[in-house]
Amino acid sequence: MIYSYLCGAASALAAVAGLCFVRYWRESRDRFFAIWAVAFALMAAQWAVSATTVTAELEYGVYLLRLAAFVLIAGAIVDKNRSGAGGRRQRARSSQIKAGAKAEPKAEPQPEPVW
Repeated sequence: MIYSYLCGAASALAAVAGLCFVRYWRESRDRFFAIWAVAFALMAAQWAVSATTVTAELEYGVYLLRLAAFVLIAGAIVDKNRSGAGGRRQRARSSQIKAGAKAEPKAEPQPEPVW
């Protein structure tokens, strides 16, 4: 009985996390967040099915949903590291250095004298 309640809570929390990633995806249009949203939707489905399933026959199928979610998360991380903004920033900075562009130091505000 308590297992069903805990699975329901985990399902609801995974769904909320998925909705947060959907919001981040809508703001940035970065596929990293879209993949994470799908992964959390799969986890929410896994927890919901796990809460309602009482037979051991469907148990392995339920865990395949969780496996798919974790594979999506790992794939999103690898994809982000291969083509992410960090690589673009590094390439842009190295091209500035090669071109001889020097970074201008920012002027620090001088404190006003107190009379």
